[in-house]
Amino acid sequence: MLPAMTCLIDRYMDNINKRQLKLLSQLNLQLHAATYDGNAQAVRELLATGADANSQDEEGWTPLMIAAQGGQLEVMRALLAAGADPNMKKDGGWTALMSAVQHGHIDATRQLLAAGADVAAALPQGHTALFLAAQGWHLELMHLLLDAGAEVNIATSVLGTPLMAATRNRHTDAVHQLLDAGAEVNATARDGTTALFLAARNGHPDTVRLLLDAGAEVNATTSDGVTALFLAAKNGHPDTVRLLLDAGADASITTDWGSTALAYAEAAGYKETARMLRAALP
Repeated sequence: MLPAMTCLIDRYMDNINKRQLKLLSQLNLQLHAATYDGNAQAVRELLATGADANSQDEEGWTPLMIAAQGGQLEVMRALLAAGADPNMKKDGGWTALMSAVQHGHIDATRQLLAAGADVAAALPQGHTALFLAAQGWHLELMHLLLDAGAEVNIATSVLGTPLMAATRNRHTDAVHQLLDAGAEVNATARDGTTALFLAARNGHPDTVRLLLDAGAEVNATTSDGVTALFLAAKNGHPDTVRLLLDAGADASITTDWGSTALAYAEAAGYKETARMLRAALP
């Protein structure tokens, strides 16, 4: 073949490829738009025309992530049938399963788990789908994830474990469920905080009692010497202070800066709390 003809064919093929790429990009854009709209029929038609079920937008979102966020079951079925990968990740490690869980979509979560979604996938800071469920008070989602093998004690780099997330948000039923699933009651966040610290700070006696019954260490201290009793006293929660004292909390423990639970209670004018703490001192 003559060199000039070869060059002409190459240019022709290059133009064909560019046109195909442009067409594919348009199809994918339309697929994302149809998914946002929850239009399952349009999604099926676009997939049949050649749209990529695993295409990602500029932020890394796939159609399946979008559908999972909206709980769009029919759209999700169409995408999964067309080969959508339930374990693709956007920037930062976000998955379709995390989208479904964060927005409380039980059936979407069930569908993704059945399709092989990785229950152990985590963001760089350590957040898993189970952590998001615990943080969002989603008991049934927690049950689904735990049954699927979610690790109950994986901790984030700052906020700690799912148990801490549930405690922080005053969700006693979730705390109970996680403890039953084997959550480590004395697991600590980066600064030494445990779930008991969070419950004491919030003044939530039911959760405090539950954690104590599960073996929470009542005199554990953070990296700066703070105790659960200190936090309960500082925030004016006399019922929680009484619970902790009855469980053996030591009112004489001093923080690294030399303060005590009694000093804070007195400074804040919490007379009942101060009286209990004073009586508990040697």
